[in-house]
Amino acid sequence: MTSPHIEMATENARRMLASERADFRSAETVLYVMGQMTAPEAAQEVERVVTPHEKLHGAFRRVKDELHALHALQDAEKLLDVLQNAEHQVRAKAATIPAFLELRGCEPVPRELTCTDAAQRALLGCERWDFDVFALDRATNGHALVALGGRLLGEKCSSLNISSDVLHAFLSSLEGVYRKDVAYHTATHAADVVHSAAFLFRNGMFLPSVDESQVALLELAVLIAAAAHDAAHPGVNADFLMRTSDPLAVLYNDKSILENMHAAICFRLLSGVESTLLAALEPAQRSQLRTWVIVMILATDMKGHYSLMTELAEIEPWAFDSVMPTEELSFVLGVLLHAADLGGPTKPSTVVRWSRRVAEEFFEQGVKEREHGLKVSEGFDRENSGKLWPQRNAAFINFIVAPVCAIVNNTC
Repeated sequence: MTSPHIEMATENARRMLASERADFRSAETVLYVMGQMTAPEAAQEVERVVTPHEKLHGAFRRVKDELHALHALQDAEKLLDVLQNAEHQVRAKAATIPAFLELRGCEPVPRELTCTDAAQRALLGCERWDFDVFALDRATNGHALVALGGRLLGEKCSSLNISSDVLHAFLSSLEGVYRKDVAYHTATHAADVVHSAAFLFRNGMFLPSVDESQVALLELAVLIAAAAHDAAHPGVNADFLMRTSDPLAVLYNDKSILENMHAAICFRLLSGVESTLLAALEPAQRSQLRTWVIVMILATDMKGHYSLMTELAEIEPWAFDSVMPTEELSFVLGVLLHAADLGGPTKPSTVVRWSRRVAEEFFEQGVKEREHGLKVSEGFDRENSGKLWPQRNAAFINFIVAPVCAIVNNTC
C-alpha cells in the first residue's frame, strides 16, 4: 500500500510538471521515481522531498541530481542489455546464412563511366544480334553489365514504377559479385547474355502468345535472370565441386549446384537493404517474377540440356492467337535463357574471344584438379587438349548450339 507521504510527493511532482516554470517542470525525474518506488533507499530519498514548500526547491535539486545519476546508470545497463541481445540475434541470423550469401556492400558504379560518348556509341549496336559486348566493356571501364542493363531494363522499370537509381544500385551490386579472377563466367558474359535474352524476347520469341498485361513484368524477369544467371561463378564446374566435397555441393545435394547458388544470390541482392528493386511491385507480381527467374536460371544447367531439348520436341504447339498456358510459358522462358546463354558462338564479332575464354577457364580447372590430386577432366588438360580445342569447340557448336538455334529460329 502506498504511504500518504509518497502520494503527496507524487501530487506535488505532478503540479510541478504542470507549472510554467522550467525548474519545476524538470521534476519529471521525481515523478518517474514515484512510479517506480520499490527500494527502501529510493523511498527514503523521496521522503526528503516531502518538506515545507519553502524548502522544497533546494531539497528537490539535491535529490534530483542523485536520482538522475542512478537512473542514468540503470538506463545504460538496460541499453547494454538491448545491444547485447541485438548482437546475439544478428550473430544467430548470420549463422543460418550460407557463407556465399554473406555479400559485401558495393558502391554504385559512377554514372559518368556508363554515360560517356564512347559508351553511348557502343550501346548503339545493342539492337543487332551481332553486338560487341567487349567494345562496350572497354568503353565503360569494365561496367558493360551496368550500362547495358540500365539501357535495356530502364524502360520496363519505368513502366513498373521502379526508379532508375534503384535499378542502378541493383545492377552495380550484381556486377560486383561476379569474380574478376575467372576467364569466362564474368560480368561481361552476363552482359552478353542480357543482350541475347533481350534480343530474343523483343524479336518475337513466343511474345504474341503472352498476355499483354504481363509483358513488362515478363521482360523484367527475363533480363534479371539473364543478368544474374552466373552470379559469383567460381570458374569451375559442378563436377569439380562434387569431387572436392565443396560446401555448395553439400548444400544443394549435387543438384544444379551452381545454378541454385546464382538464383539464391540474385534474390539475396533483390531483398537487400541496398536494393529495393521489387518493392514497387504487388505481392502477386513479386511472387510470379521470382518463379520465372528461378525457372530460367535453373534451365541454364548444361546437365539438363538434352532433357530440355527432348521435352521441347514433345511439347504441344500453341496457337499464336491464344495465350500460352502458364506451365508452357515457364518452360519456354527456360528455353529462352538457355539459348541466350549459348549465344556467344553465334555472334561473329565475338565468337573467337569467347572461345578462348572458355578454353582458358577449362584449362585453369584442370590445374586445380591436379592440385587436388584428382584425375584431370577430359578436355581440361592444357598440354594434351590445347591443340584439339578448335575441333572440340566446333563439335560443341554443331551438336549443342546449332540445334537450339534452329528451334529458336522457328519460334521467333
